[in-house]
Amino acid sequence: SAPFDDTGADTILRASDGADFCVYCQILSLASPFFKDLFSIPQPDSEPDVPVIPVDEHSNLLNPLLRSFYPGAELLQPVNGVDKLAKLIEASVSKYEIECAVPRLQAALQQHVEADTVAVYAIACQY
Repeated sequence: SAPFDDTGADTILRASDGADFCVYCQILSLASPFFKDLFSIPQPDSEPDVPVIPVDEHSNLLNPLLRSFYPGAELLQPVNGVDKLAKLIEASVSKYEIECAVPRLQAALQQHVEADTVAVYAIACQY
């Protein structure tokens, strides 16, 4: 779904379940030192026109992860469950170093304070 179905994108992130996310490497590089370093590695000339980068995350996690910082993308729905939100925060902050996603993820975490105070506190202390 938009904006990750852009046929003009220069990179495809392939989720662990095979779902493709068409993205621009410049946007990923600006948001994440992880991707900036990844895209700075020279690629062989034999690579396809649009490189496909497999990632460990399932599309159910990759979609909100990208939406937490990608221009023109909004979180389509609140992140259901503190466990899923914790995985999203871990991938965003620890793995991909996407600091600009933190405000949206903090707001999503605050929505769970009343329902699961202890878990939210534990996540907040960790990150």
